[in-house]
Amino acid sequence: MGFVNRFFLLIGTLVLFLVSAAVLTCSLGIVPERLWLNEIRFALRQQETVIASLVLFCVAFRLLACTFSRSGSRETTHGEFLAVTGSMGSVGVAMDAIRDLVNRTVGLIGGVRDTKSHITMQKVKDGAAISVSLRLIIGQEKNVAALSETVSARVREQLAQTLGLTDVPIYVKIVGITDAAPIRKHRVV
Repeated sequence: MGFVNRFFLLIGTLVLFLVSAAVLTCSLGIVPERLWLNEIRFALRQQETVIASLVLFCVAFRLLACTFSRSGSRETTHGEFLAVTGSMGSVGVAMDAIRDLVNRTVGLIGGVRDTKSHITMQKVKDGAAISVSLRLIIGQEKNVAALSETVSARVREQLAQTLGLTDVPIYVKIVGITDAAPIRKHRVV
């Protein structure tokens, strides 16, 4: 929900709150009947009441239209499965599995110190299309342009080889350049 719709929802909710509080005080007898009837008769004769009711009607109509609208984003980042079709049928691959595959592929490239990947799946008419966004911290010994080309090529190659996905957009962002030595993880067997 966008900012404008949230603002309209705030206004509608506040008006509903005030009206319900007024009805409650009138029905419990806190405000005498002749007083609130006199105020209602006065308010109904004012031009501002008509304008305010038209504005509230437009706000309510806008929120009703948003309720039934299907134009929202159809992007998913986790919890979904991508259907990969092969000769033997269709297989569902979890978004987390694709993210792990991308992280492992990028982690094996020399010069990359740390990586965070963001896989987005957008539902389209004939299936789903994914895009990969990478945030890398690299060593200062590597050329940024060459390393980003290498990362993109290897990730594309791995996605094509493993999942059969081609033409996957890959966005590489270098968020840090460090002179620290690569961290070697010791494997315990």
